[in-house]
Amino acid sequence: MEQWVLEEKAGIKFFKLSPLPQIVLIFITRFGNLLSDDLKNIKKALGITKIFTLKQIHSNRVFYINRNNFNQVLEGDGIFTDEKGLAIGVKVADCLPIYIFDKKSTIIGIGHSGWRSTLAQIGKNLVSGIEQKFGINPTDLNFVLGPCIEQSCYEVGFEVLAQFFNLLPGSEKFFIMRNRKIYFDLKGFNRYQLKQLGLTEIASLDYCSKCNPDLFYSVRRADGPGRNLTLIYLLPK
Repeated sequence: MEQWVLEEKAGIKFFKLSPLPQIVLIFITRFGNLLSDDLKNIKKALGITKIFTLKQIHSNRVFYINRNNFNQVLEGDGIFTDEKGLAIGVKVADCLPIYIFDKKSTIIGIGHSGWRSTLAQIGKNLVSGIEQKFGINPTDLNFVLGPCIEQSCYEVGFEVLAQFFNLLPGSEKFFIMRNRKIYFDLKGFNRYQLKQLGLTEIASLDYCSKCNPDLFYSVRRADGPGRNLTLIYLLPK
């Protein structure tokens, strides 16, 4: 698999991956994020002129973004585009960022997936949106998974297990019980679903957001309002 590289520019530390020509994936650590730093500094450090993010609502809603609707405020959890030079991103603090791109480096997408969005199949909806907009087969798409809370730390209630069991038969294998508590494999389930759709996994940034306070914000660690910013973009040229 491709390897992420940890870099630092202008005091902002971030993981970077360029799996194909013209495509760049970024995961900004807690040293730089939308809530604590000026977005202008992030753009300057990364050499990006435009960044688009959604008002995230833990849903399966996805949107196509380009220069015509770039200034709109949209509520949802998935974005895709073919606009070069436009970075699209989601904010996470335990939830899973899903990066998607086609094998010809012309289409990109990103999704925000906690357990609610996973239950609502945000990954599948993001793939479907790309497929319908561009007439592309899912087997021509790649995916990369960013860091999130790992199963060993992701305790959920029985009602979460019950919802998955009722709505997504077979998903129960991604839950384990330990000391009478239930733990969910957020990354494992999303990986399984994307592969079932025919996508190819290129890389995974395998850290637990809760266990690495020096790198990631974590809601489960009661870190306050901080969020990590994740981005994907097509280079202008």
